[in-house]
Amino acid sequence: MKLLFIAPSNSIHSKKWIEYFLPKHEIYLISFYKKTIEINHRVNYLELTSLFSLFKNFNTLTYYISNADLVHQHYLGKFSWLMIFIKRPLILSPWGSDIKFVNKTSLKGILINRLFKKAKLITIDAEYMSDHVTKFGNLNQKIQRINFGTDTSFFAYRECSEQKLNDVFKIISLRNLEKIYCIEDLVESINLIPTKYKDRINVDIYGGGSEKENLVGLVKKHSLSDIIHFKGRFKYDILPKILNQYDLYISTSSSDAGLAASTSEAMSSGTLVLSSDNSENKYWINGRGLLYKTNDIEELSHKIIDSINLSNVERKKLIEKARNKVVKENDYNGEMKKMEILYSSVCKR
Repeated sequence: MKLLFIAPSNSIHSKKWIEYFLPKHEIYLISFYKKTIEINHRVNYLELTSLFSLFKNFNTLTYYISNADLVHQHYLGKFSWLMIFIKRPLILSPWGSDIKFVNKTSLKGILINRLFKKAKLITIDAEYMSDHVTKFGNLNQKIQRINFGTDTSFFAYRECSEQKLNDVFKIISLRNLEKIYCIEDLVESINLIPTKYKDRINVDIYGGGSEKENLVGLVKKHSLSDIIHFKGRFKYDILPKILNQYDLYISTSSSDAGLAASTSEAMSSGTLVLSSDNSENKYWINGRGLLYKTNDIEELSHKIIDSINLSNVERKKLIEKARNKVVKENDYNGEMKKMEILYSSVCKR
């Protein structure tokens, strides 16, 4: 098949999805965002980041669309309305923020409604997302659950049956430095921890974003610069090695769609997970890690202390259950095999 993906080339989700199908199919990719990750040279790639670039490359755009057997659009953001006019089979995979906070009577809501009606198939990665899709109409028959998935071989399990925790309790955050991820909650919770625990904690915050300056200021305000460090962006290829250096992964996001990729990767790797309790996080993490009430920094501080105080036996049980859950229900190869079947089905209609 000739598959055209409309997906942001600044997202690892796009890269992982496309690279699975690249050995079997001819792949085209149109991104409405600047490329920040490496795209395989075999992918026919077109970047349209402005109306000027759209008109400048209009012939290439129309060629990609007309040449495709199927169009799969991820992320219903910038220039999504273009897909209303295509005459190829269309699959949509809305990301959480695309539709969760959209009023269906707004201009964006009207455009999304048109796209949903046009689509042959709509994939979601969390059950509650079905409600957000069906607020735009009777679309249940079009909805299929496909998780983004974690490569559980790449994020291999770190055996920890006899694990001795670091003398310094090492905490990692991998969510971007944007408002929605509430990294300030992590900083404030560390500030609340009693000195006897705080003295043995090290927190590394990875990623970038518009909130970095504010977060750096907050760390300085609380005199936590010796404890909390901003590590910047990382190379995805070395993420398993990075995760294996830490005792605890924390996600403070105020909202997720399905299970966040980095949370699933930590669970797969054998790093204990502590996450805000929203969206589907309870389904994935309850009994396999620790949860706290979203934005409750006092509870978060208590749960960090609970994490430190876990015995090796308790820690191992949680970590092994987390790994098994991801392998069983969120394995990348398994989810992509399901998607391959759906591609073939849509093309045959």
